[in-house]
Amino acid sequence: ATVFAVAATKYAKESYESTMEAAFRALQNASLPGDERAACAACRDTYYAQARSSTVAAMNLLAECSLGQLGGEYANAADAIKACRDAQSKLQSPAIYGLAVSDLMVAALASGLGELVIAKQ
Repeated sequence: ATVFAVAATKYAKESYESTMEAAFRALQNASLPGDERAACAACRDTYYAQARSSTVAAMNLLAECSLGQLGGEYANAADAIKACRDAQSKLQSPAIYGLAVSDLMVAALASGLGELVIAKQ
C-alpha cells in the first residue's frame, strides 16, 4: 500500500503543477476578463501553491514513515483545490475549472491510498 500511496502522491503533485502551468498560460491571455484573471491568479498563487506544499509534506511524511499528520496534509491539499474549483465555478467561462475537478479526484485517490497506509500502522 505504501508504494501505491507514494506513487499516487507524486502523481498528485505533478498534476497540481500541471494545473498551475495551465493557470499561468491562461493568465498570459490579454483578453482574459478581470474576474477570471483574478480567479486564475488566486488558484495558481494561493490555492494550488498550498495544495502542492501540502502534497510535498505528505510525500515527506510517507518517506519518513511519520504518518501522524499524513491525513491532515491530504485534507489541506483537497481543501485548497476545492477553494480553486469553487472560485472557478462562479465564472461564466472558467479557464481551469475542469482541471480543478480532475485534481480533486486525484487528491481523493492519493488520500485514500494514504489512509490505507495509516490503517496498516
